[in-house]
Amino acid sequence: MTGRLSVFGIEGIGEVTSGADLAGLIIDATEEMGSPLCDRDVVVVTQKIVSKAEGRWCRWTLMTP
Repeated sequence: MTGRLSVFGIEGIGEVTSGADLAGLIIDATEEMGSPLCDRDVVVVTQKIVSKAEGRWCRWTLMTP
């Protein structure tokens, strides 16, 4: 154990669409960045990106009086 903590954003994923392989996108993007995932790494994702990959989202339209 190295006792080191690194925090960074994952770049290069782009727009996530319904049916996307979210895990695959994350793995590919981290490898492209030169920081592939390793055992015991922790990945945090937002609910929004998970919902988009699951196709569980809707467009909101603001209605003005």
